Amino acid sequence: MKLGILGTGRVGQALGQRWLAAGHEVTFGTRQDLSHKEEQLSELFGQSVKTLSHDHCIAHAEALVLAMPWQAAQELTPKLPQENCPILIDCLNPLSPDLSGLVVPAGSSTAEILQDRLPHASVVKAFNCASSGTLADPSYPEAKPTMLFCGNHEDANTTVQSLIEEVGFEAVDVGDLSMASHLESLALLTIKMAIKHRWGANCALKILTRTSES
Repeated sequence: MKLGILGTGRVGQALGQRWLAAGHEVTFGTRQDLSHKEEQLSELFGQSVKTLSHDHCIAHAEALVLAMPWQAAQELTPKLPQENCPILIDCLNPLSPDLSGLVVPAGSSTAEILQDRLPHASVVKAFNCASSGTLADPSYPEAKPTMLFCGNHEDANTTVQSLIEEVGFEAVDVGDLSMASHLESLALLTIKMAIKHRWGANCALKILTRTSES
């Protein structure tokens, strides 16, 4: 699958590396100097990595991963096509700088805002509830970590579920995009717990289930 990652930070790098290993074609979109950024990423991955401008990355992708600050994503939104838009995988967490809360209106989410602005797109919220360290290495001795996701479009959800599983997570569909605000709040809670308990990137969510006894 042709995957475009808009953002070259730790989240984008972690996902890109694992999807490359799974056999996908990964292209990074950047606003920075292309030759310099391509050299950096090629050195990091130890292989040739495509690095394009945002516009060209968007044009060549079947699915786009938004792995950047929320403000940067909002500035990018007008460049996204209203028709025939790739699947949009929203990894965003709109955190206030002091981690006191979220900078989107209460009850809303980045995913819902993007879906409203791009009504013909298929927006899926995913990958926001795990640290970049866990995205890069999701192996925990107890079990696979859980990745919660949500979206309004069944086909896009199925595609993203496969992409989640390919990077080493158990995928759990939590419903439509109205659930995205809860995922963003959960991400904030997870970050605060990691800080409080000094877990750093070495923590992950896990949903456990069992069969009810008759």
